[in-house]
Amino acid sequence: MIDVAIIGAGPAGYVAAIRAAQLGATVSLIEKDEIGGVCLNRGCVPTKALLESANLLSKIGKAEEHGISVGNVSTDIRSMTHRKNRIVRRIVTGTRRLIESYGVEIVEGTATITGSREVTVRTNSSPMKIEANNIIIATGSEPASLRVPGSEKVRVITSDEALAMEDSPRSLMVIGGGAIGVEFACIFNRLGTTVTLAEIMPQLLPGEEEEIALF
Repeated sequence: MIDVAIIGAGPAGYVAAIRAAQLGATVSLIEKDEIGGVCLNRGCVPTKALLESANLLSKIGKAEEHGISVGNVSTDIRSMTHRKNRIVRRIVTGTRRLIESYGVEIVEGTATITGSREVTVRTNSSPMKIEANNIIIATGSEPASLRVPGSEKVRVITSDEALAMEDSPRSLMVIGGGAIGVEFACIFNRLGTTVTLAEIMPQLLPGEEEEIALF
């Protein structure tokens, strides 16, 4: 019987695991995919890496305003994507080492709560049972499907597929003007894609101050 079993190794799960271990608890951290969850693998980190590349391209385009001649500029989105993947792998590897340094057991597999103090994990080898006095559910999120009539007749991708693209499309419609939608709109626009950004609310970045949305 351990003290804490945590389902999900994203920013909530792995931070909880580290803190519990710091307080002297025995901890098992269960993850079915990659350490770091959506944020490190398919969200915050990879989008920021691509934004950095896109912003650099935008600055280079204004170099002549500063009296700097750079000649013909070309983009290689495949190389940008490979750079993004290297950054993600480095951070995920570092995060795993940090977690393990606190003595947290990392269990790879899909968890099911099978009792008030029991979690069954389906691993690649065989199911294993973990008994814990406390269970924390930190399973994160996944991209929502598009519930628009006719969407099955066109090419619809989620943010996951957008992050894996190695070619910039000629045109792109981004449905949703929240933080994620605006990030992807900026990335692809700076890479030369004609982008249309659709948002049902009265302003972009709903929930934020109007001045920030306009800026």
